[in-house]
Formats: sequence, structure tokens, C-alpha cells
Amino acid sequence: MPQMPLQPGELAPDFSLPAVHTNGSVALGDYRGRSAVLLGFFRGLSCPFCRRQIAQLGAIQNKLIETGVEPLGIITTPVTRARLYARFRPARLALAADENADTHRAFGLPRFTVIENGGEEPRWPHSIGLPQLAELRVNPGGELPKPMPMEEAAAAMHQIDGFVPDDEDIKSMDAHWNQLVGLFIVDRTGLVRWSYIEAWDDVRDVGSFPSEAELLDAAAHLVTA
Repeated sequence: MPQMPLQPGELAPDFSLPAVHTNGSVALGDYRGRSAVLLGFFRGLSCPFCRRQIAQLGAIQNKLIETGVEPLGIITTPVTRARLYARFRPARLALAADENADTHRAFGLPRFTVIENGGEEPRWPHSIGLPQLAELRVNPGGELPKPMPMEEAAAAMHQIDGFVPDDEDIKSMDAHWNQLVGLFIVDRTGLVRWSYIEAWDDVRDVGSFPSEAELLDAAAHLVTA
């Protein structure tokens, strides 16, 4: 039975990870008793969808903080590579590096497998059939001229960004391309209060992300609950 994402009311597992935005580390316990935290779990900086989502979350960081919720992004990019990237393209969002996606797994985020013909019945979001994956077309945010296969969409968005993946980026993406993005709001006591899982109901929503209004509404409901 596949592990399920943490649900509201469940205790979030603690973690301590290397920080990207500063030297040292960042831990969930740093927020305990001080502030709620919006944790964003991303594939990494080699994922163009994730780069945009990190920027989107960073753009509303101050608004979130005003509601009492501090955002923190967790990426699978190795910390040395992430810090180098941040020197040239600083993110407004505080980031932590989890190269092996251990924290993603601890929060129960799906990592789908691809089932070839003749295998077991696919059960999205934990698995997908090879024919369905081959037919998948995405265009998150409507940035591309038309929906494209994931790999082609990623290449087109890299070109728009002027991002040329190096060997370390390619290795990281090969290891984590099938990791789904997730968001969790954890309150001051360490309890999960809200969550969002990328494409949970429909594989065609890969690359999707909540709007600013949806994120701020979730933060506001935490404060008023």
C-alpha cells in the first residue's frame, strides 16, 4: 500500500537540512512556537516548473509573513550547486537542500513509477502507464505556444530562461523527475493544517500550482481557525 501524504491534524516530522539562502542549516523546529510555516517541496532547480513555483511563492512571501506564515522551499538540488545558482539568480524564498528527497518521503509525497505494457494496473498518482505518459501534454501557466510532452516542455522553458543544465543538474533531474511537488502548512505546534499535492487527481495537472489567492486564503484560514 503506497504511503499517503500527511493529513491535517497529523504531526509533521522534524528535519534539519542545509540552507541555500545562508550558511548553516534550517530545521522545522526553528519555527516551533514562533510561527506557522508553509513548506514547499520541489523537485529542484533543474526543473523549470519548480523554478517558476519557487518564484511565485517568493513573490508573496511578505504577504504570507503578514498572516503569520513563513514560507520555506525544500529542493532536491545538491546544496553546493544550489548555493552557486543562488549567487547568480537569488531567490526571494528561503530554501533548504535535500539531495535525496528524504524529507519529501517523510511527508508522504508521491513519487510515481512508470508501468510498461503487461505490468500491473497503473494507479495515479503512485504509478502511470507508459502509453499514458507518452500521450501526456503539459503547459502549466500557459507560457508555451501549446501543450507539449513533459521533456519537450521542460526544454522549451529552459530555453526561455537561458538555463543550460550541467551534468549535476541532469543527474539530479534524472533522479527526481517523477517526484510530485507538495505544499504543507504546519502550525506553531508542529501540526499539519493544510496541504496541496501536485496533480493529485489528474496527471494532466503536472506542473500546476495554487494561485496567490488560494495560498493566501489557506494561510488566512489557519490564522482564523
